[in-house]
Amino acid sequence: MTYNKSKNPMEEIWDQVAQTDKDGQKYIRYKGQYDLIFLYANGFVDFRKFPLEEWIGAFADSREPDESYKVTRDQWMAKARFRYSGPVGDPFDPQTLKEREFSEDEFRDIFKQFICPATWIPEGSIPQILDYYRKKGRLVGGKIKMDPELKKDFQEVLEKLPSPLRVLQLDVANIRYRKGFPMPATTPATGYVAGQDAQKTAAARLKQLTEPAQGQPAATGGETVSLKDLKKKKKTQGPA
Repeated sequence: MTYNKSKNPMEEIWDQVAQTDKDGQKYIRYKGQYDLIFLYANGFVDFRKFPLEEWIGAFADSREPDESYKVTRDQWMAKARFRYSGPVGDPFDPQTLKEREFSEDEFRDIFKQFICPATWIPEGSIPQILDYYRKKGRLVGGKIKMDPELKKDFQEVLEKLPSPLRVLQLDVANIRYRKGFPMPATTPATGYVAGQDAQKTAAARLKQLTEPAQGQPAATGGETVSLKDLKKKKKTQGPA
């Protein structure tokens, strides 16, 4: 699907996707909530502003008795407020971090600037994560050594709890690669397969993304989650 950059993106999507129904009117059809989650997972929605429940709830006026969705043009255009229109950037790769001692403030900045936007981890969890490394004896005297083990922790979180923004970043990197552009220097060595269909990347993570729809902390951003819990989750879930 190609888009006209000079045209309103919502209008362009409507023109590309809407189909004429038997009543002679055009609609965008979705088979069920999975399709809405799929859109959310691909980075269409600004997930830091709008939790998944709110996005799905916005389609209540389009819901059919069979739980599919029949979206009119006006209903579709009203969804423009949800659309993510910020910078995409390259996907963060923990391997680019220098292996040296980082101060507690520097470590906090890494999470705030790189890990939180790329995952479901809210900034409110950072103090718990610092405590986790203190208890492990990794954060001592306000210093923590950036080494392969710590980078592996970061990579595991990025792979198990990728945010829609990270999926979008991987999608864009994938598209650039398929068009003949070199991969960005920060493309992760793991968790990404060059040439992989971008939508398959998002679909593989939908199980994690459905948790916010059931009222889990990640969707609201108001709760916290510990790195210890995340690592336990990885062991119980197995590979994605």
